[in-house]
Amino acid sequence: MLQRTNYNPGDDELLELISSNSLNRNKDIADMLRLLMNIDKGLSIFLDGDWGSGKTYFVRSLKIVIDNLNTCPDVLPAGINMIASNAFKGNTSWHCDYLPVYYNAWSCDYWGDPLASIACTLAAETDEVRLESEPSDNKVIKTALKALMELTFNCCIPGLGSAIDKTVQAMEAEDLLDAFKKRSSLRNAVAEAVNLVLKERADKLLLIVDELDRCEPRFACKLLEELKTLFDLNNVVVLYSLNTEQLAHVIEGQYGAGFNGSRYLSKFFDITAAG
Repeated sequence: MLQRTNYNPGDDELLELISSNSLNRNKDIADMLRLLMNIDKGLSIFLDGDWGSGKTYFVRSLKIVIDNLNTCPDVLPAGINMIASNAFKGNTSWHCDYLPVYYNAWSCDYWGDPLASIACTLAAETDEVRLESEPSDNKVIKTALKALMELTFNCCIPGLGSAIDKTVQAMEAEDLLDAFKKRSSLRNAVAEAVNLVLKERADKLLLIVDELDRCEPRFACKLLEELKTLFDLNNVVVLYSLNTEQLAHVIEGQYGAGFNGSRYLSKFFDITAAG
């Protein structure tokens, strides 16, 4: 019987894999968690590995571990308890300073503007932090997101979730739209959205960007450049899960023969780790 080979397990299945350490990646997750907890300011990390090496499983598992540490530190599943004990050796507290947000770049590369899809990803997170109860903060993200949608699509795209619907319906500050027409203002607005997402939840945002090396070349280049400018912030760490060799080929295809894709990519990360 024919079936898909790109199986995508749910969070519950990943939690079972972590608990049993079936993929033998728990030590690697602990090492990455220890690295993250030793980052003082903003940073960009390339998690580099071949296609099929399990990078997506790894970063999604990392998110699950951090989510559990943030929400139920006193009743951790066995596998996560072991990861935390290795990551926080010598520490009396297992508190994690990060809010992890997972962004699958490949599933978004049909967007004309990657910044809009990043904004929507953040908006989906704000939906969990009482969007309706913080009107003064909401005005910033609603205005920014509405402007992004107008600039990119000139319409509301269906299927983006309740956060987008609320934003479009609740948007009343039409007089502020002109302030967000310039690109720099849009970036500032999304940076404010980061602060809204983090409010009362964590000190830093961990933005996990997955599958960038599979994206359409123009989208991949634009996303890298947008994130480099946008998230040069002390409270944001960007973790790219990718195959740098493949992405370098993608970049070279975008800019033409003779272009050094590897050198170009070196501008967008501070450190690399094996995936």
